[in-house]
Amino acid sequence: MSRLAYTDGMADDRTDTRLHTPDEHYCEHAGCNAWGGLGYSAGTNTAPRWWCAAHYPYWPDEIRAKFQALPA
Repeated sequence: MSRLAYTDGMADDRTDTRLHTPDEHYCEHAGCNAWGGLGYSAGTNTAPRWWCAAHYPYWPDEIRAKFQALPA
């Protein structure tokens, strides 16, 4: 009996042959070259915009104040 007989017809080889490369997102704030780990898109048809944690515009005020208090 073959190995495939025990898998209910599903293939055992689950190797993804597509090349996966990470997207590089940098902060959109002028003069900032930090990694943009926080992205926002208004919808599925709009390209996302990316910011670092210090420049993310959608933080609540209390979190934004903590970032502004940090030394540059």
